[in-house]
Amino acid sequence: MERAFSVIQFGATGNGETPDTKAIQSAIDACHENGGGTVYFPPGNYVSAGLTLKSNVTLELEAGATLLKKTEPGENVFLQGERIENVTIKGRGAIDGRLIPGRGVFTLVIRNSGNIRMEQVKVLNSSDWALTFNGCSHVKLLGISIIDGRKDSIDLVCCQNVQIDGVYIKGSGDDCICIKNESEGHRYDTRPDCGFLSENIVVSNTVIEDTTHPAFKIGTGTAGIFRNIIVHDCIFRNFNSVCCIQLMRPTMKETPDRVIENVRMSNIFAEGCNCLVDITQVDVAGPIIRNISLENIRLESVKRVSRIMGYAGAPIENVSLKGISFAGQVLTSENPLLKMEYVNRAVVSEWSVEGEYSPVISLKNCKEVLTDKILSSQKAPLLKVEGSDSERIVLDTGCLATAPEAVIAAEDVPERAVLPEVAGPEYSFVEGELSVLAGSGFNGKLMVKNKGAEGWFRRQVTVNGRPAALAESWLYRGETKEIPFTTCPLYETGKCRVSVEGQEWETEVIQTPGKLWIDPSVEVREEAAGFAFLLRAQNLGGTKLTEALYLKKNDVVLDEAAFALMPGEEKEICLRSKCPHTEGDRYQIPGYLDWNFRLAANTCSKYEMEGNRISITAGGKLYSDTGELEYLRIFEYAAMYQRTEGDFEATVRVMSQDFTGQYASAGLLICNNMSRAEEDRSLVVMTMAPKYGAMGIWRADEDGDGETEMQTCLSANYGYWLRIVKRGNVFRAYYSSDYENWKMDPNIARVTAAEKTQDVAVFSYANSVRNEVCRAVFQDFTIRKL
Repeated sequence: MERAFSVIQFGATGNGETPDTKAIQSAIDACHENGGGTVYFPPGNYVSAGLTLKSNVTLELEAGATLLKKTEPGENVFLQGERIENVTIKGRGAIDGRLIPGRGVFTLVIRNSGNIRMEQVKVLNSSDWALTFNGCSHVKLLGISIIDGRKDSIDLVCCQNVQIDGVYIKGSGDDCICIKNESEGHRYDTRPDCGFLSENIVVSNTVIEDTTHPAFKIGTGTAGIFRNIIVHDCIFRNFNSVCCIQLMRPTMKETPDRVIENVRMSNIFAEGCNCLVDITQVDVAGPIIRNISLENIRLESVKRVSRIMGYAGAPIENVSLKGISFAGQVLTSENPLLKMEYVNRAVVSEWSVEGEYSPVISLKNCKEVLTDKILSSQKAPLLKVEGSDSERIVLDTGCLATAPEAVIAAEDVPERAVLPEVAGPEYSFVEGELSVLAGSGFNGKLMVKNKGAEGWFRRQVTVNGRPAALAESWLYRGETKEIPFTTCPLYETGKCRVSVEGQEWETEVIQTPGKLWIDPSVEVREEAAGFAFLLRAQNLGGTKLTEALYLKKNDVVLDEAAFALMPGEEKEICLRSKCPHTEGDRYQIPGYLDWNFRLAANTCSKYEMEGNRISITAGGKLYSDTGELEYLRIFEYAAMYQRTEGDFEATVRVMSQDFTGQYASAGLLICNNMSRAEEDRSLVVMTMAPKYGAMGIWRADEDGDGETEMQTCLSANYGYWLRIVKRGNVFRAYYSSDYENWKMDPNIARVTAAEKTQDVAVFSYANSVRNEVCRAVFQDFTIRKL
């Protein structure tokens, strides 16, 4: 018969004030030394510092019993055990981490152990990860509740044979159920005994609600192998994504190949979610992701695009998305339900959408994708296909709804990439312009009659034998349709022939005056003496054009470039400053450029301004030149800025940014040393980042040591407004979705050096492991003095 060891018998009081650490640990030790049994907690509040679990011991917390964490300097774990087995924590009582401030305390950490079981118990107020199993096998979490934790709820690190059933998670401050392969300190010599392996993990009958993070996530630590992972029959409410696979932080040279395979999620009800799936691998090189299945999932109020993104050297393989229904969306071809890039072999089947918009799916450089049984409205296209590597995009024509255009294909999509094609259609010109002005495109229409089954119609349009346009559309069985097209601009004056495989139309190009066009995007390169400004100029008219551009600094001409352009000709124009940049310098290319800028990017910087819209393209490595991982730091960026004295309010709207890294940054940057390198290096930053589709980050380096003292994540989206208000040395962050209703972040930055003049900037930073560049688009950047 199993022996029972009451903590009261060992001197515990349970009065909520007197520390019971020694009594509880004595009971655990005695139970273990006597061959095992149950350590029993009757009703009461037991205050304790860190405790060590031991083999063959069950902790049973009766209803009304709460184990409370005592604040103890230097402790970072409440309950821990290493190389133990046959340990159970059960009962209707609770373990309360008390949300200890500062770095926080892990509530439970068990390492390199087996046969671990938790039943019914509640885990409350964890100030760091709530439950952590590192290198463990045969773990069961049954009917437990995890409520109001500051960080992750369940972390399975290099674990095998895990069952999570009937779990309730509410108010998780970070990831809810997270599977990782990583080592302590990200060092190979601290890896778990089992190596970097996570496999045979099942999650079922679980409810997750009220978090801004994913319900289920693999990553971000992703060394080694993940396989055979199943999630089924769950309910998720008010959360980020149903499924997130995120590969980040390649911190160890010895890290083995990353393989994630055989992941299946099914029978999920998701309400108030940001997106269905978020699979990204931008921050690692050459991973293998394959055999991913999501089936029978109902989503309500989806807010963002779902992403499955491989890249050219590492496509994601064998993806199945079946039986997905959406309700309450307002999404279009510019904001689709699903975006897949470099995915090989995928099935998207049995989708339905309630509402006014179709389930638009964007495919870029994908191969062997089948879409079938898609129930959609008639207001938007079904597929948007891009990329020269696209191949065998197949629509099951018998199951398509009659959207006006089933497919939109970019010009770089190869012939026969979208299948099936219409067989033997009849077509002829029905309309075309008799003359066009030089610099304009020819507008025409084909009348096409489909005499067979549904399919994709696409024909090359030529002008005088040179490719000039594509006439394309999806045609349903027996449909007769007018298909409009517009050629590229025509510059050669006189008669010309517009042809479509034997069908011809004659038009005349009328001469026009020369017309100068300057690309509003200006590339700036740092040189030994000053900067080079590179612009693209083109003659959009029909006669030769001679022009000149000037570069000024503080209204003084530094350089001039005279050039001639034939009709349609395009040239790169280079203007050089030929002198060092000094504090407060303002550069001008009259009519095109008038701003201060900062260039600190490893690859290139481009700046563009049209009306109230600004775009900045910048590099920025994930690693420093010394090989150090730059996590949430900004040391390479491109910025446009103003020197601003006193108190102010800086506001900008972040419209979009390229997905070059999880923490690619675009937003507001305020510091002292942008124009004066000798100044204090403290800064405050409020940015958007592509992680989880979109998120806001507010952080500060208050003392200029290169480390972040304050950081919070914001629930935000592209198109949000960001605002920083400075009063004295105090900075506050605000954000808004509509410019009318603003929310203030509770965290305040205090920067001693902020009494000085500030550089106030919008900036972009790529955070790329492959030295890519990130283009960020901003709108309405303003600085208002207070």
